[in-house]
Amino acid sequence: MARIHPTAIIEENVTLGEANTGGYAEEKHLLEGVRFIWHHVVTFVLPADILSSAEPSAFSVFRVWLVRFLIAALTVLTITNRKNISGRSVGLGTLTAVIGFFLLAAYFIVGPT
Repeated sequence: MARIHPTAIIEENVTLGEANTGGYAEEKHLLEGVRFIWHHVVTFVLPADILSSAEPSAFSVFRVWLVRFLIAALTVLTITNRKNISGRSVGLGTLTAVIGFFLLAAYFIVGPT
């Protein structure tokens, strides 16, 4: 009795072009991707109302503005003290930018779900 591995059937369907490619794929926009990643960053930095889909609470609004202010203050301090920035700080900033870029690329490839 011959055994057929289940992935062989899937691979055959994909290679023969019989995969489900007619499904609905929602349109992706750069601003929506940045907003999606921003929401995750803010939730990671100061978690609040994670599971709530209702109107944002006062703390949620305060949280978002606090994170925005901290990012703006960090940017101003970085620009004013740019001669005193260590190589490690530059490396951390570069690493953060690369991770953000690849998260945005993953959003465009996979979508928000």
